Amino acid sequence: MLSVLMRGLLLLLCGCQMQKPRESIAEVLEAIETFRQNHQTQEAIVYLTTKEIYKNLDLLETLAFLYEENDEKLLAAQTFEQLFHADIDKQYIECAFHAAEIYYQLDDIYSAGRCYRLYLDLNPQDYSIWFKLSDIETQLHHPASALTAYFNGLEAVPVKTDAHIKKLSELCFNNNMLEATEFWCQMVLKHQPKDVATLELLLKVADAHNDHHKATLYIKKLKTLNSDFLEKHPEFCTKYDYHEVVEESIEKSADIVIPHDIHATPQEIEYTLQQLSQTSLQSIVPNQLKINFPVPLWPNSIY
Repeated sequence: MLSVLMRGLLLLLCGCQMQKPRESIAEVLEAIETFRQNHQTQEAIVYLTTKEIYKNLDLLETLAFLYEENDEKLLAAQTFEQLFHADIDKQYIECAFHAAEIYYQLDDIYSAGRCYRLYLDLNPQDYSIWFKLSDIETQLHHPASALTAYFNGLEAVPVKTDAHIKKLSELCFNNNMLEATEFWCQMVLKHQPKDVATLELLLKVADAHNDHHKATLYIKKLKTLNSDFLEKHPEFCTKYDYHEVVEESIEKSADIVIPHDIHATPQEIEYTLQQLSQTSLQSIVPNQLKINFPVPLWPNSIY
């Protein structure tokens, strides 16, 4: 009995002597850096995955970057996203952004949108990401979500430009908010009267309203600007009897005046402004010229 106990004690002592001391986090990271300097990214990954990486977020982040360096993009995105959820104190919120960017590179826009939302939950002032999320929602055929995301971006962006207002008008049109679309398009035309994309959108609005007079005027204006829109959509010319009479009128009048009358009520336009701050559209910068607009921006107070 005594001999058995002695053998057990000896085995225990030998085992303790043979067991290697656990490496510190600093030592692991130093070893990873050595692998990197020797261009041994795959070896670094293998080495790191044998460690208890999920007990230390720095190691998990390092693994995500190693996957990205090794062109294992899907694993990189998944690891960055996993790090975000493992980070209880939310000290690594940028990892959600990294995951979204990589997912987007992989054409997984659904996952990219999911991770952009995770990032924006903790950093809502990053307007550029709101705009990216709006584009993703548009690609996913979620027009209402695209408009909401864009509104949030406009709230945070320090300077609103004509490009922002043009995009807002497009998103309003995608949501069948025709009065709001026309309002924002007219806002752009006051400073860029020859903007083809805006005129094309206004033609679509006039067509949706069956407004023959406005549609004809927009067709004339687009024709003078040599827009290829009418060639791609000849149905508009056919529908609004665009023949010799219109051609003659173009020759007689090189400068066609576009009407700025919008009959939407303040309540109808307010629907598009409900998520914007009162100062969100005080300034638009066409051609590097800052112009202040009255607030609230009701049509009756401008046109």
